[in-house]
This record gives sequence, structure tokens and C-alpha cells, in this order.
Amino acid sequence: MPQQGSEHIDIFIILLSTIVAFLAYWLVIENPAVQTGFRKRHGERGGPVRYFVFNKLWGVVCFGMAAAAAVLTASPRARTLGFGLGLPAAGTPLFRTFLWSAGLSAIFILMNWLRARKLGARGGDFGRYPEIRVAGWSARTVALDLALWSLYLVAYELVFRGTLLLPLAASLGSWPAIGVNVALYSAVHVPKGPGEAIGALVLGFVLCIITLDTGSALTAVIVHIALAVSNDLFAAVYHPRLGFPKNTTKEAGL
Repeated sequence: MPQQGSEHIDIFIILLSTIVAFLAYWLVIENPAVQTGFRKRHGERGGPVRYFVFNKLWGVVCFGMAAAAAVLTASPRARTLGFGLGLPAAGTPLFRTFLWSAGLSAIFILMNWLRARKLGARGGDFGRYPEIRVAGWSARTVALDLALWSLYLVAYELVFRGTLLLPLAASLGSWPAIGVNVALYSAVHVPKGPGEAIGALVLGFVLCIITLDTGSALTAVIVHIALAVSNDLFAAVYHPRLGFPKNTTKEAGL
């Protein structure tokens, strides 16, 4: 093997761990037999709910545990830099984190509401959303949706804006690290459709800039949770068949 510095080994480990984690996640989650198995075992209402729980917890295992542990074990640089999940330094970085988090979250929540209302009015396609694919959501359904999305996205951002951005930026420089990050971030959204893949290019770039600017992935976590949860909840409100009760008092059997 060509002799290279330790930073090149770090980069290889970080990239390989990220790719393996996503393969492990997507190959299981996108397997139709897995979804069918939950429906057969738990019924038409219990199956989708339990599949959603499994989906998000499997993501936590793959991203927040397996990938992070692999990087921490094998990459001294990543251990030194951490995952970017701590609070930014007091003063200007902390203030900018608050502004970015509040401003972007408000924008995405408003955009999701307008989009869902428009789709609902014209009977449009909501695609994969809401991800808890049952009719008659209750307060418990909302709490489950919020909790599991939040856990999943903390683990998700631990990989993307933590191990995949900060150590690479220290080794390669900011722009190459952002390029690698955005390319992979967009690629893993391809299974969700071209719209999400293209949107991930823009969002991924913005979140990388903010993370490097503040030294923390906190904004990325907050904004991503606000984006995903509001998208799911507004889809549940306006979807013609799924989500909150439509002209019925029947609630989800959670």
C-alpha cells in the first residue's frame, strides 16, 4: 500500500463508515418484505406504527451507534474534534446559532404548511408522508412522531455534520469537506425522490456553512427536526386519507 499520512487513513475510515451505515439502514428499510412483515404480524393499523418505530430506531443504531463507534475507535482526529453536538462558544457563535436555528426553522415550517395546504386542496400526492401511515392520528401519534424523528435526526446529524464534516474540514479544508458532505447528503435522499435529492443539495450546503461558522452542529439538528416533523405533521393534517381524522372521530389505535 502507498504510504500516506494518518489524516488520509482518517478520511478513508470516516467515508467508509458513513457509506456502510447508510447501506445497512437503507437495505433493511427499503426492503418491501420488512414492511409487509410488520403488517402481517401487527395488522393494518399496528403494522405501520411499529414499522415507523423500527425505521427510526434502526437509523439510530446505524448512524448514532455503529458509524459513530467505528469512527471514534479508528480515527484519532475525530476523537479530538468531537461530533459537533456540543453548544457553540459563548458570545457571537452562540448568538448566531440562535438566530440561524430560529430563522431557518420558521421558514421551513411556513413552507411546509403552505405546500401541504396546497397539495391537500388539489388532492395532490404527498409521497412518503406522513411516515406513520395510518388514519385517525391521536395526541399519542403526534408525540411518537416527534420523539422518534428527533432521536433519528440527532443520530443522522451526528454522522453528516459531525463525523463527516468537521474532521474532513480539518484535514482537507472547508470547501472540499463541504463538497463531499453535500454530494453524499444529496445521494442518500435519492430514494425519497428527485425533489428531496435536489432540496438536500441546498439544505446540506447551508447546514455545512452554519456548522463550520458556529463550530457546532446544534443548528443543523434543530432545523432538521423542525423541517422533518412539520412536514410530517402538516401532511397528516392535509392528507385526504392518512393522518388526523377527516370527518370522523375515530382515532389511531396506538
